[in-house]
Amino acid sequence: MSLVLALANQYGVVMSADRRTTTKTFNRDDELTEIDFSDYTRKIFITKLNHGIAKTGTELLKNNTPATIVIQDAIRNMPDDITDVVDELNYIKSKLQPLLEEQQKVVLICACIINGKRLILSTDTNTNEILNNTENNKGYYAIKSIGEIAQKFKTDIYSFPILKMADYLKFLNATVANFQKFSDKNQVVSEACDILAVEDDRTYWISSPDCLE
Repeated sequence: MSLVLALANQYGVVMSADRRTTTKTFNRDDELTEIDFSDYTRKIFITKLNHGIAKTGTELLKNNTPATIVIQDAIRNMPDDITDVVDELNYIKSKLQPLLEEQQKVVLICACIINGKRLILSTDTNTNEILNNTENNKGYYAIKSIGEIAQKFKTDIYSFPILKMADYLKFLNATVANFQKFSDKNQVVSEACDILAVEDDRTYWISSPDCLE
């Protein structure tokens, strides 16, 4: 599991992603023999169009190729004639899809501002559909339980300036990670996370993955 969160309002769009990757090892009888965890996986990227793209889902593809490497290479080698966010997402998916096994899937979440509109878009390698998770420059992307918590406590997330949005997403990420410490299941979300902000005139790191390069 990966935890990617995004929040959009009048100030811009802020996105966070934890760093944990879970690797499972199976024997010849398809029995689980080992689970390994790593907290050194980068999951947020900046495209040539200054959009933020985060990934969740399968990390190790065919031939043990990391999805993060495929995404980085796709962004680095993206043709100059791709000038639209939809084409951008579809191009990255086209590089991932040939490397996926039948049951594997990679989800892409995009934070961007297009013609003044704050957008949080989501899609995955099993669909051609791209969902817009914002309306009237407001919206969020999160697992269902996180959204329910925010609504229950009536937090006015759409009034937060950029740095407060970043602190809020960092808090939510750490809360999920710490809850998992007391769960009977494996802790699949790291407490550390990377955070990217998108404003009208710039895209920048608030918490940078540079240490993971």
